[in-house]
Amino acid sequence: MASRAVSLVDLAAHELRTPLTVAIGSLRQLAGLADPVHQAAVARAVRSCERLERLATEMRDWTRLAESPPAACPVALAGVLTEAMRTASAIRADEVTIIVGGTPDVMVQALPHVPGALAALLVAVVRAAEGGETIAVEATVANDAATVVARRPGAGSFDGGATFDAEWLGGLGFSLPLARAVITGSGGEVTSAHSADGRLQAVSVQLAVARPQPSR
Repeated sequence: MASRAVSLVDLAAHELRTPLTVAIGSLRQLAGLADPVHQAAVARAVRSCERLERLATEMRDWTRLAESPPAACPVALAGVLTEAMRTASAIRADEVTIIVGGTPDVMVQALPHVPGALAALLVAVVRAAEGGETIAVEATVANDAATVVARRPGAGSFDGGATFDAEWLGGLGFSLPLARAVITGSGGEVTSAHSADGRLQAVSVQLAVARPQPSR
């Protein structure tokens, strides 16, 4: 039954993306012909179609991960963080500043999807930030674990089991639960900190340091 469900999700994702691609292309062509008022409406329609396209892809990836999780393998933490930061830095680039501390030269155990998962978590912090804020991203290693923390100013302590409970229902699609599934599937852990009004303040991602393989 599970295999049939995965096939159905794959088919649904494919069938959704095909007409959405056509719709997005047509809307972009119309944007060049429309007057300024209608251009704004077309732009909103394009963003909505692109969101549906992302949701279809995330739904497919989440289901595949649950059905046939790949094996975690050693990857360089610096490369993972650099790739994730490239995505996160493009969000609200003119409103929010991201400062990254030094990244330890260490290998961590991670699924292939970890850079995208880390990017989704960093983006969640960026989107929660006020205009003009600076988000500090720091990576450290201790006790055979590497930890990446992204903090807004004044972030408090991490709340463990309450991680992202509000965000799961906040209209952010599958990106955050998918990110948590990828991190935990890598043998890691995600925690977060929130303000009194429930706004996201910080995210902490912990991944196991990869142990050197014995030589043969």
